Amino acid sequence: MLFFTMSLSNAMAKEQILARVERSDNGGVLRFAAELTDVSDLKGLAFSTSSTRIYVTVADIDGRSKVLYRDSGQDVLSIRAVNFSLYTGGRLELVYLKEYNLLSSNVYKKVVLDLERDGDTWFLSKDGRKVSRLKLNIYRWGISSIDLFY
Repeated sequence: MLFFTMSLSNAMAKEQILARVERSDNGGVLRFAAELTDVSDLKGLAFSTSSTRIYVTVADIDGRSKVLYRDSGQDVLSIRAVNFSLYTGGRLELVYLKEYNLLSSNVYKKVVLDLERDGDTWFLSKDGRKVSRLKLNIYRWGISSIDLFY
């Protein structure tokens, strides 16, 4: 009976695409999506390609960072939630490796977005404008910038 309940719960979860994330170096595309309960409350966030899926719960990122991508032992991209609610959303910080330094500390930058809810619809915004696409401008040692498209 427990198995049936868990399967039913998972079957009721739905996914809503928040933004398309593009890589400048290889043209790769990721989907940034919200995983929702049957009443459209937030369960977690997913970053996926056709072959890979990274899933984080709000508990994973509430007040702390979760690494989304590492390369050569360096954190290249991570996510963190600030003042966050499963029911109304909150602030998301995408922290990226701006400058890799072999002899001193690495330089990290961040893009701050709001995850907002309007009824059953979730969306990303920046300064009150809906964000539909992000472009990661990749260079050999990290990400030079993240462009937002409205």
